[in-house]
This record gives sequence, C-alpha cells and structure tokens, in this order.
Amino acid sequence: QFLPTSKGFQAKFSDPATSRSLFSNDVYALFLDVQGNLWLGYENAFSRYSPSTEEFSHYYPDSENTGYWGVVNDFAESKDGTIWVATLSGGLLELAQGENNPVQHDSTSDSRFEHLSDSVASVVAGLKNQVWLGTADKGVIELDTSSGEARVVLQTQDKRATDMSGVIRNLYIDNYENLWAATSSSLCKKTGQSDTFFCFNDSNSDLPSNGTYSAFQSIEGTYWVGTDFGLATGTMSAFRHFDALKSGLSNSAVNAFGQTRPGEIWVGTDDGLNQIDLETGDVTWVNEATYPGISDPTVMSLLGEKEALWVGTYEGGLNKINLLDSTTTVYRNSCLLYT
Repeated sequence: QFLPTSKGFQAKFSDPATSRSLFSNDVYALFLDVQGNLWLGYENAFSRYSPSTEEFSHYYPDSENTGYWGVVNDFAESKDGTIWVATLSGGLLELAQGENNPVQHDSTSDSRFEHLSDSVASVVAGLKNQVWLGTADKGVIELDTSSGEARVVLQTQDKRATDMSGVIRNLYIDNYENLWAATSSSLCKKTGQSDTFFCFNDSNSDLPSNGTYSAFQSIEGTYWVGTDFGLATGTMSAFRHFDALKSGLSNSAVNAFGQTRPGEIWVGTDDGLNQIDLETGDVTWVNEATYPGISDPTVMSLLGEKEALWVGTYEGGLNKINLLDSTTTVYRNSCLLYT
C-alpha cells in the first residue's frame, strides 16, 4: 500500500493457495454482475471477486467432466442471475446462480444447446431470454435459454485473410438495444428484433480499417470502435480517427474501452492505457512510469465504475485505479498487493 504521507510502500503478502490472490497475472476479461461481484478471465480459468470479503473464488476445468477451456474471453449475466462465460477452446460455460460447477456447451457436449462452437470470443445477454455468442467459426449464434434453441444469425465472410475468416471478435449491446458485432472484416449492427445486420467498412463509412476488435457506446451516446489501425469515434457516417501517429494515442492496437464518468473515456491498448477528454480531445497516457500508474502496459480489459477503473493486463495482474486519490491497487497471483 502506498502511503502518501511518507511516500513509501507497505507490502501485503499471503499464500498463493488462498482465496486472497488472483489465479493468474494475465487478465483477459472483466465483468461486474448485478450483485457487485467482479469476474476475471484468465487462461483456462476464471475467478469471482467479492468486494465485501476481498476474496476470490476460482473456477477451472474438472478433468472428469470438462476439458481444456483456453482463454476466457468474456462474461454475461442473464435475468435469472446465470453467468455465461465465453472461452477460446471450450465453447460456452454456464454457471447458474448458487452453483459452483459450470456446465460446458460446445460442439460435442451432450447439452441442451446443440452444435455450438468450440471457440467463443464474446457473449452478451439480452433483456429477454436471449444470449448471443460471437464465435471464430460459426458467426453470431443466438441462444434461447428457455427453449434451448440455438441458431446462427450472422455468418461473416472474410476473403482477405484465410486465418481470420469468419471471426467475430466482440459483441456489444448499445443503449438502444442494438446488437453490434466487431468482426475481422467489418463492423455489423443488428437493430431490434430484426435478423438483418448492416455492416460498415472503410468503403461505406469513415472507419479507418475493415478489421474491428471492439465496440462501445459512452454515456453521451457516442460510439467508439477499436480497429486494426487505431481508434474511431463518432457516428456511423462520420468517425474521428485516433492513432499513435496523429492523435497521441499510446498505441494503435485498441483492445478495450471503459468509462467512469461523463466527459472522459478510457482506452486500453497493446502499449498503455489512455484517458481521453471528450471536450478537448486531449489524450493522457497511463503506464508504469506515470501517476496514477499501472503494473503492465499491455491492457487487455477495462471496467469502469463511478470512482474507480479496473484494468486487466497481460502479465501485470489486475489494477484498480482509485479516481478520488489517484492511487492504484495491484492484485497478482503471487499475492503481492500494493498501491
């Protein structure tokens, strides 16, 4: 813990086997459920962090019932409190409220959902019984959790790069209940109950690149899109372009978005965290050498709260930036917690 009066650090240690530590220092996904629990995705595992007890509950494959999960990419929560977990190699995991063992749904499992993908990059839950999956090989799949029906509603066709063909990288539901799919070849939007997607690319919009990684809508209603060649923001027909060369962004590879309060947006990249003032467009870098700082420059996930920003990094564990006093608390699986 950093003590401002003495400008020194007080370290806190605990046993790595206890519930006081992260499962891994590589945090790929962050999610806050309605009860205030924080969910973290790692390689082949995920955790639930309870702010009230400051303890982690860890989940990982049971060799008898589930196989290798790969990277845990995303989380969603349906109306009944079920947590849905997107994994790179283990398909979709379903953790019912009050249960300790997730149920696995993939291409081979004997579950209520048939013919699901093994590689799920993103998952979002709708207001009714729908859960949408963004997959690497089957496009966007819509699940009806009450009937068990699964159907493909968008199949991408990317002819530019064979190794990225058909990849859905991120799903997002905006303030108007529109479903957005960031794909390897375009940014696609599904409106309301329609099954029709309209896709934006660099020929019919001002997107700087066809390859999109993430989509986000700020409190102000502005859309933000992370692409292969920097950050785009604005409306679908007029995007402002941020990149490392022209706009002072720390890196053009944008991985995550977060918002803590009106008037500013946080952008996580392969080389640092960026705070953007929406009024002036000024970009402030946050990295290991700044105050406040983060423990590792590769930002994989962001989650904004009113007075704090959670930052998941590739090798530096989980960071919590307190916006009131500009301190950063770092959680690692080595159990060294410092501010």
